[in-house]
Amino acid sequence: MKIVPYSTQSIGLPDYFSVLLALSKDYLTQGPAILDFERAVNRYTNSNYCISCNSATNTLLITYKALGLSSNDILWTTPITFVATSNAALLLNAKVDFVDIEENDGLIDIEKLEKKLVIAKELDKLPKIITIVHLYGNVPDMMRIRQITNKYGVKIVEDASHALGSRYMSSRIGSCLYSDACVFSFHPVKIITTGEGGCATTNDKALAKKIRLLRSHGITKDRQDFVNGSYEPWVYEQQDLGYNFRLTDLQASLGISQLRRIEYFKDKRRELILEYLKLFNDLPLELVLESGRCESVYHLAVIKLTNSNQRNKIYYGLKKKSILCQVHYLPVHLQPYYQRFGFKKGDYPVAEDFSSRILSIPLFPNLKKRTLRSIVKSIREIIYSSFE
Repeated sequence: MKIVPYSTQSIGLPDYFSVLLALSKDYLTQGPAILDFERAVNRYTNSNYCISCNSATNTLLITYKALGLSSNDILWTTPITFVATSNAALLLNAKVDFVDIEENDGLIDIEKLEKKLVIAKELDKLPKIITIVHLYGNVPDMMRIRQITNKYGVKIVEDASHALGSRYMSSRIGSCLYSDACVFSFHPVKIITTGEGGCATTNDKALAKKIRLLRSHGITKDRQDFVNGSYEPWVYEQQDLGYNFRLTDLQASLGISQLRRIEYFKDKRRELILEYLKLFNDLPLELVLESGRCESVYHLAVIKLTNSNQRNKIYYGLKKKSILCQVHYLPVHLQPYYQRFGFKKGDYPVAEDFSSRILSIPLFPNLKKRTLRSIVKSIREIIYSSFE
């Protein structure tokens, strides 16, 4: 049987032509395609500024740094996320802490966030940044989060690696109406791809300028920003300690082509989720769905089982049938590296329980409904065989 991945890129002829055309241009990097892609993201998200990078991880890192995160500062996020969300803070020598999640959807528990902020204020240990993870494309109540955090002067970053195309109330994620910056991923399994890549959107001109500076060695060629007053054509200035996190024009050209089809990708994902929901109707499992004021792009199709034993049986049973699944995610605080900082089992019980019972099953725009029905049939057989 042909292997069915849990997710994969959707590449079409327009993507091939876009990349081939880019290869014929004068610039393979630092060329006009970068700005074209960033402007396209701005238009789509209704944001003022976009800075593209070579990965979402690196985008997070320079966004955190541009917001002033450094040694002895604290960043909070949730334990159910990819390690990059918090790793980017550790790479800046900052400290990391977590807020537990809601048991139904894996998103930040806002009540626990509010209580934790009160305690942190009393202990003089407020975070500089709280990174809100839009898990699987689902979005928490961002307006309420912003209202709660405003009184503490905390910066809000959205880790929207899963959520390009999702909406919160009437706005697309990336508009930054309730955050300082929003970060997207363009990894192959994400909503659109540039191969590897990421970007940050923001409405803060100064923040955008700082992120852009850090993306390319901390160097500027803009004479208006020069400190030394030398304006010869060859002069550039390094004004900060930056990185080489640039996206290439080839990748940007692929991104432009992919972004033109994002609504099609979103519609297909939502259509497939509805099909799963219908076929799962009589099975003892839950499909993690959008909640509250969110319209999810459904980056992943995640089922939640009764217990870890049931989850494991389904994982291995599907694997025997060449249907590949994954767990998104193992709690970050239980990773060996994080246990060096004193984190331990039991610190975030809801996240730990949630992680033990979830499974990401195949979902991508090119997934055929007959294949989806075969996946559900296999899950049904595995579940009921385990009851015998």
